[in-house]
Amino acid sequence: MKIVVDVRNLSVSYDGKKAFEDISFSIPAKQIVGIIGPNGSGKSTLIKAIMGLLVVDQGIVSIMNQPVSRARKKIAYVPQRNAIDSDFPVLVEDVVMMGRYPHMSWWGFPSAKDRQVTEESLIRVGMIELRKRQIGQLSGGQQQRVFLARALAQEAELLFLDEPFAGIDIASEGMIMKLLKNLRDQGNTLFVVHHDLSKAESYFDSLILLKNKLIVYGKWEDVFKLEYLRMAYDDRVATFTTDNELMVVNG
Repeated sequence: MKIVVDVRNLSVSYDGKKAFEDISFSIPAKQIVGIIGPNGSGKSTLIKAIMGLLVVDQGIVSIMNQPVSRARKKIAYVPQRNAIDSDFPVLVEDVVMMGRYPHMSWWGFPSAKDRQVTEESLIRVGMIELRKRQIGQLSGGQQQRVFLARALAQEAELLFLDEPFAGIDIASEGMIMKLLKNLRDQGNTLFVVHHDLSKAESYFDSLILLKNKLIVYGKWEDVFKLEYLRMAYDDRVATFTTDNELMVVNG
């Protein structure tokens, strides 16, 4: 089995306080991996650390048997929508074209292929008709589609998405999830920070459950056990089956 992401003994701190510590796991290819846990558990920090966007206290991250510094072109990132200045006067097609920068020549002018990939990426997310709109004129769901199109334009093998469904409409969520599954089926590996546990079984092939450390990594039926969820969510666990599998979690 081909391992795409290998994390060994990873620890990260903010202002002297541990965000998480001593996390290890290996992720095979063609997976949609959900990263779940309560607020403040280190979910967003984990994907940033894997991508090499943070200074780590200790640990090693390998991307496709390479250090992160040598694998950056293989990685695409869709940050939280609230981390992006949507008031900046930039057109939709220009946002998506930014995904082509790693492929452009040193003088930075887009080629015919760059324009073609940009257009195809907009078509895939259903945003081609709004290509001339300013990004700030779009709804939350439309903006998230554009940021996903930018990641698609990069033609990366590994995608990281931080809360991609937060604050968007049901239609956009369904379209994005369908596209993520298509990408997986084409050979991509995807990490998705997510908070709606009721959809975890249908959305993800495997799950990473965090609470400032790795509580458990595995398939849904291996992760959604009473003992693990109590470790993460304390008394906010609500309803279980007789097999100690989660039905409802509050919070």
